[in-house]
Amino acid sequence: HTLSLHDALPDLVMMPVAYRLLSGRGVMTAAVAAVTIVFALKFGFATYVVGHDEAGRWAEADATDATTGRLANSLLMLSLWSRSVPTLIFGLGNSAAYDPRVLGIYPHNVVVEVLTEEGLVGIVLYGAVVAATVGALYRLVRATAKSAEDRAAVAAIGAIYLFFFIISLKQGSMIGSIEFFMYSMLIGNLWFSYEARASAAPEATPVAAVRDSRPFPNILS
Repeated sequence: HTLSLHDALPDLVMMPVAYRLLSGRGVMTAAVAAVTIVFALKFGFATYVVGHDEAGRWAEADATDATTGRLANSLLMLSLWSRSVPTLIFGLGNSAAYDPRVLGIYPHNVVVEVLTEEGLVGIVLYGAVVAATVGALYRLVRATAKSAEDRAAVAAIGAIYLFFFIISLKQGSMIGSIEFFMYSMLIGNLWFSYEARASAAPEATPVAAVRDSRPFPNILS
């Protein structure tokens, strides 16, 4: 089910960050965690979704129809966007998809929405936000490699960010993607905070101060 994939994929991607997979213990821990997540999702789906009023939403036929319809919406938006040079550059206009002559609703794909409504200018800015966030997350992963606690915190934050990015490709609108942009800012802020602490620290750090020099003492303490 797509529900299980959306929930499990970010955790599986960030698991190598939280656990040292090159070690036997890390591989075993990650494998147990992955199996636990998958079975928990399947149990939750079978217990709380199947047989309830909204179960039809998760039926295979309905899921296929929804996917086909959202793909058709995206293709229509791309077709309208590509008809002239001005719309290619500046887009169809903010919230153009809501026009009854277009879709009458958002296209359920934030990347397509940004590209078609804000044009190449908008998608470049959006891409810059994503690239900057991924870059900051990568630097945080490297910077916290020697601290198990900080590494776990970075992995959790990265997994949440990835989750919201994935679901933005199949539901919601840009203006409603509060969590995605919130975690983008959080990751960037954490990196700037770590960088500032690292640059302010003396070259020779006393052993007693090593714990206090971690990137996220306020989060983990």
